[in-house]
Amino acid sequence: MKMSPANTKKGMKTRLTHFFADCFWVLVSVILLAVMLDQANAALNPADFVERIDHPYYPLTPGTTYHFEGTLDRINVRAVTHERKIVQGVVCTVVRDRAISEGVLSEESINWFAQDKHGNVWLFGEDSKHFDTQGDLTDTKGSWEAGRNLAEAGLIMPASPTVGQTYHQESAPGVADDLATVLAVNAGVVTPFGTFTNCILTRESSELTPDKVEQRYYAPGIGLVLTIQVEGGDERSELGTITRDPVAPADFVAGISHPYLPMIPGTTFRYLGSKDGRSLLEEIIVTHESKMILGVSCTVVRDRMSVEGLLEEENVDWFAQDKEGNVWYFGEITQQFDANGLVLPTGGSWEAGRFGAEPGIIMPSRAKLKQTYLQERAPGVALDMATVVGIGVEARLKIGVFKDCLVTRDFSLLHLGEVEERYYAPGVGLILSVVLEGGIGRLELASVEPTPPPHLQIIPTVDQAGVSLLLSGIPGGAYMVESSSDLIAWEALFTNTLSGNQTTFFLTNSLKDARQFFRSTSR
Repeated sequence: MKMSPANTKKGMKTRLTHFFADCFWVLVSVILLAVMLDQANAALNPADFVERIDHPYYPLTPGTTYHFEGTLDRINVRAVTHERKIVQGVVCTVVRDRAISEGVLSEESINWFAQDKHGNVWLFGEDSKHFDTQGDLTDTKGSWEAGRNLAEAGLIMPASPTVGQTYHQESAPGVADDLATVLAVNAGVVTPFGTFTNCILTRESSELTPDKVEQRYYAPGIGLVLTIQVEGGDERSELGTITRDPVAPADFVAGISHPYLPMIPGTTFRYLGSKDGRSLLEEIIVTHESKMILGVSCTVVRDRMSVEGLLEEENVDWFAQDKEGNVWYFGEITQQFDANGLVLPTGGSWEAGRFGAEPGIIMPSRAKLKQTYLQERAPGVALDMATVVGIGVEARLKIGVFKDCLVTRDFSLLHLGEVEERYYAPGVGLILSVVLEGGIGRLELASVEPTPPPHLQIIPTVDQAGVSLLLSGIPGGAYMVESSSDLIAWEALFTNTLSGNQTTFFLTNSLKDARQFFRSTSR
């Protein structure tokens, strides 16, 4: 059909009208987007933010590590570091989250948080990495940073949450679009860490994965304590323990007297075993030396490993115990030698307070089953962890039978595939080490010189006619138990040579003074 000049002009006018209309709306969209970005930038004025994140339901105190126990053998460790990162002019606290599945690091993310003057806690982005079962990086999905690629900081926890309140936690087009809705402000919940009331309960989901929905409980003074997947799965993650870095030298005591890791100066532990068919001898010597690190006086321990009679490795380690009973690892100097005794180039040395290294817990004060804790923390050098996998375990060695042992599974996030189980006996310390992955090896305690002081514990009894004492020490060790009413004059009650590492005594209340003190010594 042939168009007339009038129709042609009319068609051109219509197209021009649509063109200018489209241009108008594009211009309006650009103006609105600019206004929105300007408003967002104005709302996140660096001057409106404070240094500390002390929200009662989302506290992030540097030096605090949260350990979450999940289903499917999954462990989540959240470490609030002393590091800082500036995003959009705001100084953010750096938090490292690690997900460990069956002893292997599966995900690691570095998150940036900040709190404004009103008390709102904001998330400014994350650097996320995912790994396969071999420890190789597979992707960085979920990574974003506020101010880049239209990403904006999200509200992770409002200053005063109210029921029904909904807010964006993450906002990065095509990468992250998370929402949260407050369901309750007085919820109750029970976790391995404890029972909590007056919790904030939220429903959290993502526009990118709408089929997955979680409910999260935030306890006052602690933060996140429980996550339950209510749609798209049935995973559950509960707060197990919280550990904190030492804050001052005054938090530490002289000496190390932890029942499962005593370090008495002058004591030498000897271990015999084999690895990959070669005979091993390890000597751990608790010296009378001390070293000052971060203002803390640390006990110096020397560790020598010989293979087929030749010295292969020698370490100098530094430990200290805090007032709560946790034993901390402050670093080490490690050296390896060739067959001629010459020192080889060796990595692994670190010291807390230098190059970002921080002290780690080598033995918690009151270990709980499935508890996971960081032992060594030195960026690029050492990142070792341990999980408690057994309590009250019996171990039969050539030297004797050890009861009530604590068993840990030790592994490194820098050397995946190296897994070791360690057995600790009360009153003695490390008695057995078994390599599960990364080789075949076993080291077991052969001797302790001199005989270590025993560990004496009063056992609560229903019968009020007496008291039970549990004596723990080295099998074959001779010990004396004494009693006193004034801590000045001591009376010998009995002596005993242990056939195993423990024995129990029952004493009647025939003692003259109802107030009695007990102690045990090596004969």
